[in-house]
Amino acid sequence: MRSVLLLMCMVPIMSGQVLAWERGTGGLGTTTHWQLAANAMVVADYLQTRRVIDDPQRYEELNPILGSQPTEARLNVYYLLSVGALNLARWMLPERQVRLLYQSVTAVEVMAVGRNYMLGVEFGF
Repeated sequence: MRSVLLLMCMVPIMSGQVLAWERGTGGLGTTTHWQLAANAMVVADYLQTRRVIDDPQRYEELNPILGSQPTEARLNVYYLLSVGALNLARWMLPERQVRLLYQSVTAVEVMAVGRNYMLGVEFGF
């Protein structure tokens, strides 16, 4: 399941790179950078949330969709759907809106991951 999540992050980014070359923007476009940042932060949040569910006496999940003590199955499905929707947006939304989406996701995830890290939540499988 973990490898599927990582694959779902990498394939759209590489495809986005091909789209940038086809559009003549060359190299990594700004949107591709933000897409990479958003995906990296979602994966970091996923890895921290796995630690949260491993130690339910010490930590509690704040995401209202997942609940305070999500199961591993619920966590995996949530993040697979999140990453899938995030990367599908690359083809569904206009360039400006998709860049704004990636910037917003990155900002929210940076705050969540930073807060978790300050509370002592580590990264790991």
